Amino acid sequence: MEVILEILKDGKWHSIKELVDKTKLHEFKLQMIIDFLANFNFVEIRKQSGEIKLTREFLKIIKTEKMSSGNKRF
Repeated sequence: MEVILEILKDGKWHSIKELVDKTKLHEFKLQMIIDFLANFNFVEIRKQSGEIKLTREFLKIIKTEKMSSGNKRF
C-alpha cells in the first residue's frame, strides 16, 4: 500500500492501469486496496474513467504527519 500512496501523494488523478504498471500488483489486489482506501474516504474515484486520487483531507493528514515526524517516506 505504501507504493500506491507514494504515487498518489502528488494529488493528481491516476489511472488504475498506471497503478497496475507502476506497482506490479494484480488488478484484483489493487482494486481491493483502492476499495479499502475509498471506504475510509482516503481516495476519490472516477468510475467512468477508472481514475483515482487522494482526497484533500487525506493529503493534509499525510503532509502533517510527514512534517511532524520528520519521516521522508510517504
